[in-house]
Amino acid sequence: MDYKSVQNRFFAFRLAVVVALGIGAILAVTLIPRPPLVGFVPGVTVTLRYQAPDRRLSAREILREDSPWRSLSNEALTVHSQCAYVAVSISNSTAEDQSFIVSNNTRNYLTSLLVPSDRGAVQKFRQGDPVPSGESPLKHFRPAFPVQVAAGQTSVFYLEYLNERGIVLDPAVSDSADWFNHAAQERDIATLVAGLLFCVLLVNLIGGLLLERGALLRLAFLVFSLTFFFLRQSRLLLVLADPLPYAEWLYPLSIGLELVSAHLYFGYLMGPNFRWWQHAAYRALSAATAGIVGVSFFFQTYTMADVLNVLALITLLIVLIGVFRAFRNRDVPVLLTMLALGPWIGLMATEVVVIYIVPRQVFLADYRQAFGMVLSLILATIAEFRAAEHSLSAGREELLRQRDEARRSAERCISSTGERVRHARAAMAAEAGPGLEGIAAAAAALEREHADPGVVAASRLIISETETLQRHLRRKADAE
Repeated sequence: MDYKSVQNRFFAFRLAVVVALGIGAILAVTLIPRPPLVGFVPGVTVTLRYQAPDRRLSAREILREDSPWRSLSNEALTVHSQCAYVAVSISNSTAEDQSFIVSNNTRNYLTSLLVPSDRGAVQKFRQGDPVPSGESPLKHFRPAFPVQVAAGQTSVFYLEYLNERGIVLDPAVSDSADWFNHAAQERDIATLVAGLLFCVLLVNLIGGLLLERGALLRLAFLVFSLTFFFLRQSRLLLVLADPLPYAEWLYPLSIGLELVSAHLYFGYLMGPNFRWWQHAAYRALSAATAGIVGVSFFFQTYTMADVLNVLALITLLIVLIGVFRAFRNRDVPVLLTMLALGPWIGLMATEVVVIYIVPRQVFLADYRQAFGMVLSLILATIAEFRAAEHSLSAGREELLRQRDEARRSAERCISSTGERVRHARAAMAAEAGPGLEGIAAAAAALEREHADPGVVAASRLIISETETLQRHLRRKADAE
């Protein structure tokens, strides 16, 4: 087993431990029972009744006592209607005026506080998607309305709920000081989640640009879309965008951004682990997502959002098929990234189970998936940076290997060239030897036949130069 394989296994083990501990810690924190939101004041009694008519009631119809009001317990209740009403009766038998916050623990599209008058129940406050946060009495992302009950009096207030796809009735009446303390905690938690997401976004964006790493840039796009979706769903975006209300198409747009970023990220991540039809399906799904989001700008907003949710399930199914093939192919980077995303995926699956065991919202339960998402994105960022480091290390090793190979090739080339030079000189010496000997013999014969001093001197010079040249060629051949 090589060193790199040992490193991968050790990193996978540490990553698995962090994922398991993270999931356990998030479940432990988010399953802690919610502390009572209401600080019960001695001498104050709260009675709740509700009705869910099939149409929106008029101001006078709401105050009619012969309406089908039913008692509402402390448990959250989901009614499959587009409108619902809750009558909140607060009796203050103390000797002092009391201030309370009438709220709903679960967000709906629009929640209004109505007060009785001669004209019927008239709207005093409202909070929801179509209401700028500046118009809400308390700038909070959950509906909350301040009321006051005089000493020795009983006051009745009405909550009107409007929602396109069912309404969750989860009203509460709390002491003002207790509510502000709880709301501050919620705001801090939501801000922490959003701040961590922005930090992860910036780290991936800067790292992708500086390292020229496309995977980090694609992860940054995914983090941005998830951050945008979280801000929209938690209504933090409504607070930040004051004085603008939510447009209805903002919901399908946030889902569409998530889908396109997921198609882009997982499509490149899986690479060869996706077959041609999976890559083609992702391109087709991205095109369909863009078209559906465009249609939602004009009509059928929530229907388009439902269609996008179906496309999200198809996207997840295609990813799971790719993960199975990556496991068969032993694609370590893909498997490490999917392991890093384990808390997010695991807590989404856990949410489906927990909601049946604990149907009422518990303390921090709203942020269970958000905590898992933040942890997963941090771990995925670490995995991507590690992959980038290994890629640079592998590139450096490849450059060193190429350098060594080029050096060996140059040495072989030099050696081969020297050998060819030696052979050429030896061949030249062998070919020139007989000719030089012939020249020396001819010069010696000329010296013997002519007694002229000039001829004799020239002959001896020729013989001397020929012998010098022969010795030089022999030395070169012997040296090589």
